[in-house]
Amino acid sequence: MEVSVSHILVAEEAVCTKLKKEFDNLAGSELSLETLQLKFAELAQQHSTCPSSKKGGSLGSFGPGTNAPKFDEVCWSAPIGVVQGPVHTGAGFHLILVTERKEYAVTGRTVVAKTPTPAVEEPHLTFFINTFGTHGDVEPFVALGIALRAAGHEVTVCTAERFKPFVEAHGLRYGFASDGILKLIDTDAGKGVVDGGKESCIEYFRKVRTLMQEAGQLQTQAINESWVACKACKPDVIIYHPKAMGAPHFAEMLGVPAVLVALQPLYVPTGEVCHMLAPSLPFHSPWYNRSTYAAFLALVTMGTAAYSREWRASVGLPPSPPSSSPLTQANGDELLVLHAHSAHVIPRPADWPAWAVATGFWPLPATDAWQPPEALARFLAAGAAPVYIGFGSMKSSDPAALTRLAIAALTAAGVRGVVATGWGAMGPTADLPESVFVLERAPHSWLFPRMAAVVHHGGAGTTAAGLLAGKPAIVCPFFADQPFWGQRVFQLGVGSEPIPQARLTADRLAAAITLVISDTQIRERATSLGERLRAEDGAAAAVVQLEARARRAGPRPCWG
Repeated sequence: MEVSVSHILVAEEAVCTKLKKEFDNLAGSELSLETLQLKFAELAQQHSTCPSSKKGGSLGSFGPGTNAPKFDEVCWSAPIGVVQGPVHTGAGFHLILVTERKEYAVTGRTVVAKTPTPAVEEPHLTFFINTFGTHGDVEPFVALGIALRAAGHEVTVCTAERFKPFVEAHGLRYGFASDGILKLIDTDAGKGVVDGGKESCIEYFRKVRTLMQEAGQLQTQAINESWVACKACKPDVIIYHPKAMGAPHFAEMLGVPAVLVALQPLYVPTGEVCHMLAPSLPFHSPWYNRSTYAAFLALVTMGTAAYSREWRASVGLPPSPPSSSPLTQANGDELLVLHAHSAHVIPRPADWPAWAVATGFWPLPATDAWQPPEALARFLAAGAAPVYIGFGSMKSSDPAALTRLAIAALTAAGVRGVVATGWGAMGPTADLPESVFVLERAPHSWLFPRMAAVVHHGGAGTTAAGLLAGKPAIVCPFFADQPFWGQRVFQLGVGSEPIPQARLTADRLAAAITLVISDTQIRERATSLGERLRAEDGAAAAVVQLEARARRAGPRPCWG
């Protein structure tokens, strides 16, 4: 006999009982076993203390007498597809999900399964990943591609041409898309929007309108180029960033599943909190909170409709998808939405559906391939751990002034510093004290663990890197989701209050630096959070979800 089991292990019975109630509440929903497994795997990733959590709680298959007696008894008696627990053993409290049970009979020297379940090798799949934006919008998808390739699948990453060397350096196939939109951001008009907030609202929105008008043709071009790359890939599953506007329509055209990846909780409605881009109320209102997501989804649909209609007409599809909701696929299935962030940082809302999954962050795997320049190595070895200041892919209308401000803040705080000029927010300066080292960029996974604290713009990727390193943070947001991440860092007690770029001064930054490096509790909380985040494997959890989604889709498309 052999049984296949997943479990969730926690230390406290109350926690186990609370998790069990989540499954009890789903009991009347007629969930398929596969959907139940997805939900179970997600909660295992978030809560289980067993190493199997990295595999969604799966213990694989085993025979009788393999585990503790109470655990074993449930494995062999419980009905398939019904969550059991709490079950108490010496390890703690378990929830147990039996997914398959096989009985064997011995005939001569041959062992025959009574319920034939031939072992069929899982077919390798082809994934098309479509993402646009800055480096922080591309790196997590490359990390996912690496995890998919490690699982034996084929991966194409289609993104702006400037990231081609980055994609190919990690052994992934590159799909071409031009750099047009990123080049537009590099213009003075683009820098003015990113660095906005320092002029009148009327002037700022004039800049935004001008930029959007220029971006229109570039968006159409990006969709058409992505479609060429997608067809060449012949995908079984399409994975996409929200900025890849054509991807869900490609999936409809090809009859394959689409999977949306959210680096922030932007899309799936909840009554617990309002949308990150909406004003919060002074009182709790589930109706208002949900309405802010509905409004955001409506705006997204309106904002992308013109580009998608043009492409749909070019391939013979109706002007609009069958569903008006961007969270529903053409065949009526709900869209799988993978959130590439951790429940330790953004707690999963209790009212999220099973198809909304928070996997944990997707950092690039650690590697010894990158070695620091000799001058940087000498600087780091010459004194106390410095404070990092860098604003990643952001643009500034006066990079030299922002660099002088950063150096002045470090000097006023009396600390050593590493200033990263990045993609143009800051620039080199002639007046450089010996206590400050300026570099263009370095892998955050290598650099941040060697810092005392990190000052950054609050991009999702940089925020994740700082938290994973276990370092206190000071977020100086420019726009978009960055204020949200700044508030999360502050609310978690692992950094200072955010300082928006429009209010950033050397004195304010110096005071924040002094706070985060001298406050023992902030440092301890940051260290503890980093340890919990590093114990997760978000990309591996995403692979489990993607493979399950591909299986649910049924027969693979015949590409001829």
